[in-house]
Amino acid sequence: MSHRLAVCGALAALACSAGEIEYHASFEAALEAAGKSKQLVMVVVVAAATDAQGRDFSKMLREETLSDAEIGKVVQRHFAPFLLDLRAVNEKKQAMPEALRACFKPGEPIGVPQVIFLDAKGKEVDRLAGYAPPINYLGRLKATAEKALALIPDKDRRDALRALERGKQAVEKEDFAAAYDALNAALGGGIPQEEADAARRLLNQLEAKATQKLDAAAELEGKNKLGSAIRAYQECARSFKGTEAARKAGERLVEIRKDPELRKRLNAYMAARLLANAQEAIQQKRFAAAAEALDAILRRYGDSEEAAEAKKLQEQLKASAEAAGSLRDARARSEAERLLSLGDGYRRNKMPDKALAEYRKVLEKFPDTTFAQTAKARIAELAAEE
Repeated sequence: MSHRLAVCGALAALACSAGEIEYHASFEAALEAAGKSKQLVMVVVVAAATDAQGRDFSKMLREETLSDAEIGKVVQRHFAPFLLDLRAVNEKKQAMPEALRACFKPGEPIGVPQVIFLDAKGKEVDRLAGYAPPINYLGRLKATAEKALALIPDKDRRDALRALERGKQAVEKEDFAAAYDALNAALGGGIPQEEADAARRLLNQLEAKATQKLDAAAELEGKNKLGSAIRAYQECARSFKGTEAARKAGERLVEIRKDPELRKRLNAYMAARLLANAQEAIQQKRFAAAAEALDAILRRYGDSEEAAEAKKLQEQLKASAEAAGSLRDARARSEAERLLSLGDGYRRNKMPDKALAEYRKVLEKFPDTTFAQTAKARIAELAAEE
């Protein structure tokens, strides 16, 4: 039934009921969401007013019909909802989008409630006038949903089904970030209802896993295990990218970095960890790894308590003939590999003269080594290519 009510007087906008669908904050946001998900914008037009029998059909549509669970599923799958409250428009508390203004004839009263459906470009596709109980409204809404699906090109449907398969495979491989992207892409491509439900179940599982990881990170932080907490936050943000929990993990990492006291604690933790790594490396005679860790302490955490110990260990390494020889070998290895790589790059780019110059540097700087043998082989290959 359609009810035409005069829009006048000063009444507050309707309050959302507990089970009501979630509306986009603006018409533009609804258009953007509809475009991304290949949905229709669903504009619920209401006004806080009653008919002669005291019935507020706008409120009844929102609180009784649109809050129904089955209707909510259809809305979530096919539509991007936006609430247009004509009372708020009349009181200049809400702007009337131009695309919606074009849906009404100037000077004529606007029937409320009604629901207008537009494509992502703002063109009207369908409208449902008046109030109906959920059991009657559901069929009408599903008919509009079929129109929404019909607007999706066949290629997009096929791409969506392929995205669903990629999402399932990514879940099995525990590549949760890729799974999240693929499953959302599938939902935006007009896949059949059964497949859409399966995609949503998987997305809900991903959200639950991400929340568990976020909670675990928060628990570690609560126990003052800041380093472990940061690694857990980082893993949550990286592994579950796209989820709400990943967003919160990223925000917490930013907060930690900006907090002077937390930053001080983190620096102390990192310096202690690097020092422990250096001491272990020295015991195992991995002097290059030890030197790298000690350099990092002095470079990044020079004002820490560990810096003095790092400086002392660094001097001990320099005084040790065994360590000094190992470090020279490590530096030589790094330099020789760099020169060989540079020569190989010139060779691939058809610059034989420059490649030859780099290979000869290896022969001059590192004679009687396996690197020199490799350089000789490269030079012979260059000669054969001429």
